[in-house]
Amino acid sequence: MQPGVLLIMSLLAWYLAAMLMFWYALREPHPKRLQAMEIPFALKEDQTILGIEDSVQGIDFHIGNDREERKC
Repeated sequence: MQPGVLLIMSLLAWYLAAMLMFWYALREPHPKRLQAMEIPFALKEDQTILGIEDSVQGIDFHIGNDREERKC
């Protein structure tokens, strides 16, 4: 085969592959917005959440030096 024909065929193959990926991306459902999570407790005055850790039982909130385990 001539080099010009091979070049055109390879460019056509790349174009078709790019179009298929583009059409596939358009068909995918858009991700849902993340909803804000409700925290089922209120902080007392001068308390600060120092960290949040995800565990098997729920979410652990680290407040000051104490560790409060809350299931959310």
